[in-house]
Amino acid sequence: MVLYLSEKLRDSTASQEVLSSTGSMERSAKTASQNRQRLTPEEELVVARWILRLQRWGWPPRVEQTRRMVEDMLVRKGDTEPLGVNWIQKFLRHHPDIKSIYIPPLDKERSLAQDPEILSGWYSLFQSFKDEYNVQIEDIYNMDEKGFAQGVIGKLKVMISKYEKKKYMTQCGNREWVSLIECVSMDGRVLRPWIIFKAVLQQKAWHDALPEAHFSTSENGWTDNELGFFWFVNCFEKETTATQKGEYRILCLDGHASHVSSEVIDFCVARKIILLCLPAHTTHILQPLDVGIFAPLAAIYKNLVHRTTLFGASYSIDKVDFLELYGRARTEAITPVNIYKAWEKAGLLPFNHELVHYRLPQKDETNEQYNVTIRPTTPPEATISYSGPEGYGQVTLTPANTLQVQQLLKQATSGQDLTHALQKVGKAAIVAMAEAAVQSATNNEFLELNKKKDRKASRSKVNYGVARYLGDDARKEREERAKNKRDEKAIRRSQAEWNKEIKRLGKLAPQLFEAPPPRKVQVPKTPKTPKKATSVRELPQTPGTPLQLVPSRPLRLIVRLLVRVSTQELQQGRWGQPRQAQQKDGGEQLGRGQRLRKPAKGHG
Repeated sequence: MVLYLSEKLRDSTASQEVLSSTGSMERSAKTASQNRQRLTPEEELVVARWILRLQRWGWPPRVEQTRRMVEDMLVRKGDTEPLGVNWIQKFLRHHPDIKSIYIPPLDKERSLAQDPEILSGWYSLFQSFKDEYNVQIEDIYNMDEKGFAQGVIGKLKVMISKYEKKKYMTQCGNREWVSLIECVSMDGRVLRPWIIFKAVLQQKAWHDALPEAHFSTSENGWTDNELGFFWFVNCFEKETTATQKGEYRILCLDGHASHVSSEVIDFCVARKIILLCLPAHTTHILQPLDVGIFAPLAAIYKNLVHRTTLFGASYSIDKVDFLELYGRARTEAITPVNIYKAWEKAGLLPFNHELVHYRLPQKDETNEQYNVTIRPTTPPEATISYSGPEGYGQVTLTPANTLQVQQLLKQATSGQDLTHALQKVGKAAIVAMAEAAVQSATNNEFLELNKKKDRKASRSKVNYGVARYLGDDARKEREERAKNKRDEKAIRRSQAEWNKEIKRLGKLAPQLFEAPPPRKVQVPKTPKTPKKATSVRELPQTPGTPLQLVPSRPLRLIVRLLVRVSTQELQQGRWGQPRQAQQKDGGEQLGRGQRLRKPAKGHG
């Protein structure tokens, strides 16, 4: 018995030695792997935090952007070797909570509209209307418009040779646009489709290909206010009246102009139809058709187009082919099950707006693994306490702020484990420097973005005018013409500013700018002389009487007056003599305004 216990004890001791050696081997392998890494685990943790931070901002980094960030960190460390090709894959293996995927783009207006307050207000409005007017689920509908390119197949997953360089799929290439209006009810029903073709004449083949559809035409294949009103009168009103359960109906729709025209609003008010418009740029979240119907409908249609045009690239999808394929895709995609799921995903059946809020980006979300948070928190202690089989103890954490660093330094200077404290402080320094590198690189990207905006704002706003083609000579001629116009405009502007300044000075000192009063002259009656073109400077002037122009009278009248006076004086032979020296016969002075008389006969 004693031998058996000793053997068991020896076996257990050996097994513990094997486990301890295995654990030490694993730790040594892990340490060796970390030593071979370009970035330390602390620096990789900083990169992971940066990725999650940009994701919350709505700009998840691309793989190339992440590689540039890591290369910048390595350069700051003094490592100038290029980053390995498979570094991203190894980084993702170290951090399984992060993945690399393809995501669709989202307009900035839609991103900003994902506000919980806006969505909560709309849900409250929906519930209040439903309760106030006692609307049944059979009387709640959602309508929306969807566009299709007739012959486009989209991106497909195929199998080809790995040595093939040209990777593409041939399609018929007919991109003629077709618009459709679909409407579904909350109890799983779907109304007849409304199809809008780019055409003028209605074709019998259309009705034969899809008998249950309504057909309309427009110049560009898009809907307008008139067609939108026709849909309400001939489709929605007729088909929903037969299944109406209550007095009122609710129609959820977007705010497109053709959906909420004045004719449509008057018609719906008269028929007790409540038009509940979705908030702007939120249809990708709140509209059931966008959430769960149109995506599978488009995918199925593209697959059917691919099957139809397989081995026949010259085959073109026309309107009749489109109707046949769309009818099949509509049957597969718009089913009662998908309709129920679409209303459920929109948070309306059952009514649960928290379901939509859960899918929104959480601005205050905290990731415990990466310790990423938006709101500032109280700095935690530098140690954590624990109780185990050996008793009570504490574990030192890597400091995340200056307060924790000071606590560790106090512990080291007070005689506690100095080596362990220095290791923790060293890790904190590595994390701080990595955070500084990441922040610097992010700031540089923002600065470059601001520079791009400045360059865009400083672009020339000058245009050359209308031209189908503009050669170099014509362009230079128009530039010269535009320059002359700008110069003339600048001259007029400067003249206007000068005149304004003169007027201002004239008000301050009117005696400096007062025009002399006009001289009253009695013009003798003389025969009219023929008009001749002459300037003011060419007119003769009487000595001692300088020419004075009165600004308030037209220049034409002044020139005519001067011509008459000069002619009279020349006829009397008095030109060149002072007016004061002109004497009458007998020594009498000639007064102003008196005519010079001829001497009488007999007076020599």
